[in-house]
Amino acid sequence: MVLHVRTVALALSILTVGAAAQQPPRPVIGVALGGGSAKGFAHAGVLQWFEEHRIPVDAIAGTSTGAAIGGAYAMGMSAAEIQTLLRTTDWERVMRSDLLYSQKSFRRKEDDREFAIKLDAGLRRGFQIQSGMNPGHGVGLLLSRLALPYSSLDSFDDLPIRFRCVATDLETGEAVELDRGPLGPALRASMALPGTFDTVRLRGRLLSDGGILDSVPVDVARGMGTEVVIAIAMDKLKPRKPSESIGGVANRAIDLMMRSLERPRLERADVVIVPDLEGLGSADYAKSTEFAARGYAAAAAQSDKLLRYALDADAWEKYQAALQARKVPSALRLSFVEVTGVSDAAAAQMVRRIEPGLAKLPDPAIMESHLAWIVGSGRYASAMYDRRKRGDAEGLGIEIRDKSYAPPLVKFSLDVDNENRDTKLSVGSRITFMDGTGVGSEWRLDTSLGSKLRLATELFQPLGDSGPVRRGAFVAPRAYYVRTTESFYAAEALQTLYSRERVAAGLDAGWIFGNTTQLRAGYEVGHVRNVPRVGDSLPTSSGSEQAASVRLVHEGQDRAFFPSRGLRFTSRATWTLDAPGSERGFGKAEAALSAAWRMAPRHNLTFHADGGFAFGDPTPLLYQVTLGGPFRLGAFAPNALRGENFLLGGLAYRATLGRLPRLVGDRLYLTGLFEAGSAYDRASSARVRTSYTGGIAADTFLGPIFVGGSAGNGDIRAYFVIGALIR
Repeated sequence: MVLHVRTVALALSILTVGAAAQQPPRPVIGVALGGGSAKGFAHAGVLQWFEEHRIPVDAIAGTSTGAAIGGAYAMGMSAAEIQTLLRTTDWERVMRSDLLYSQKSFRRKEDDREFAIKLDAGLRRGFQIQSGMNPGHGVGLLLSRLALPYSSLDSFDDLPIRFRCVATDLETGEAVELDRGPLGPALRASMALPGTFDTVRLRGRLLSDGGILDSVPVDVARGMGTEVVIAIAMDKLKPRKPSESIGGVANRAIDLMMRSLERPRLERADVVIVPDLEGLGSADYAKSTEFAARGYAAAAAQSDKLLRYALDADAWEKYQAALQARKVPSALRLSFVEVTGVSDAAAAQMVRRIEPGLAKLPDPAIMESHLAWIVGSGRYASAMYDRRKRGDAEGLGIEIRDKSYAPPLVKFSLDVDNENRDTKLSVGSRITFMDGTGVGSEWRLDTSLGSKLRLATELFQPLGDSGPVRRGAFVAPRAYYVRTTESFYAAEALQTLYSRERVAAGLDAGWIFGNTTQLRAGYEVGHVRNVPRVGDSLPTSSGSEQAASVRLVHEGQDRAFFPSRGLRFTSRATWTLDAPGSERGFGKAEAALSAAWRMAPRHNLTFHADGGFAFGDPTPLLYQVTLGGPFRLGAFAPNALRGENFLLGGLAYRATLGRLPRLVGDRLYLTGLFEAGSAYDRASSARVRTSYTGGIAADTFLGPIFVGGSAGNGDIRAYFVIGALIR
């Protein structure tokens, strides 16, 4: 009887093993991840549900944000790791249309302060503006960091999970399936949303966002040999009345066209998951946790269709083990640096800067600081990095992307000072030609029309090995013509409006320390002419002018205008050897300090202290310093207070009220300023004046704007100011 039971058990065991051996293999499963900017963060929640319910993924095809998240998953990141990355990334910094002010070179900081309109243009092929609002440098760095371990792979089939991403060829009008490296630039091309991010040139193609022609790449996933395709799309097209503005109608039309292309593709998927993202927008990058939760819920709602593809515990464990075995180590040992996309001379200079720190270069923060320094010169649009091989050696590859429209670079300014009934308005431009007399050289041509007529030129010539990535000694020959109309007050009463003209040429020499500080000394020879236009309190005067000067500037604040932290210090000492109205030389020294700090996330204080004094012979009247006007004792008219010496101090409070639309600008502020100061000839005659200023300020596309008024000295003045006068 015992023998019989054992025989039956053995027979059942053989039958069971045979049946298992004859079971069909599980289907090959692919996922197609659609775009949608921040809405694509919902993919992370869907993938989390897959992992928790043991749904395997054998192939991934993605478009735009779906390409980025799909690429990260294909590289072996878990859904939890992807969600952590999305939650901890500083999206405001990644999505910035420009580098942080602190990352820019000293000369680009000068541009931002003097030519504040936020429009990048160039003259490379005639006048052109940039192809997108954002050159994509921040996004490129994020993708470089993600893709670095796998950036030297020849085929995306060699990733832990086979992967494809989709872009659009703007020249041929075709959807392009990217299946080989470099991985980072491929992801960047798939995300090049038209009008938002600059296009990408890759393997001879001009590429833009894949969502233009293939927003959910179901067919691409199907073409990877999959038997089941799960599509994840963002939002159903809902009936709604669009804004009847040009932008609103255009955006709705584009949405309708893309959805009409998407619908037949979704019909070819086996399962379609569409998260409900009501109340969440495509720019809500800070809400990644909520997006993921919506994606998770959408997957759970399709559980009856998805669970048929779930693995048992043993099969899932084997799937995970195979996935981990295909991952590559993240640790790198770099033995060289290779720079492409720039001239040989510029590449050699960049290598000399970066190569000494090879032992630390696998640290993304260090690598990205080097690239920020390079892009901060203003010469290049963006940079990415990858892993490269030379035989058995591994190194760091840096791909610099030039600006398609520049150099020459073109910047613009608008300066408006509307004080009560008086208005001063000037529009200006700066053209910067680069590398004409060597790597890092710059030739500036500045013009201004309106209340201030100006034509100026300067050649900045680095000496030795200084240049775009190594700051140091320089010489700068320069020349200019300027004409302004200024007011002259006596006893705080307007006496004369006079025209001042100056034509001069000079030569400066100096040193730039890092990207924050410049020391410059020079000598200038010119001719001046002062002519009264209204009133006769001042006689006409003209003559030659010669002066030697030394200047020190430190730009250590986090913004050109409305800083929230850091120090800015400027100082200048001038000895004038010859000038109309002076028989002998006279001197003047001035300094200004601004310190900003953040009290709370939306509240900032700024303290400023300015001062100057004269030495040598008495200073001629028209060379004295003046106070009055916006942000220089605003309760007084411009130039109402005059003297050989001056002191001025102020404390400003600024509260952030909100953000402006992206195309309009950045932040909106409520601001208040208290100032006290005096302009005087002798200390015994100094009289302290005070001024209180309040209003609304904004950092806009046109530059800083202030609307408000000042009170003090029994007077009230209203101001509307745009441009560099604003502190």
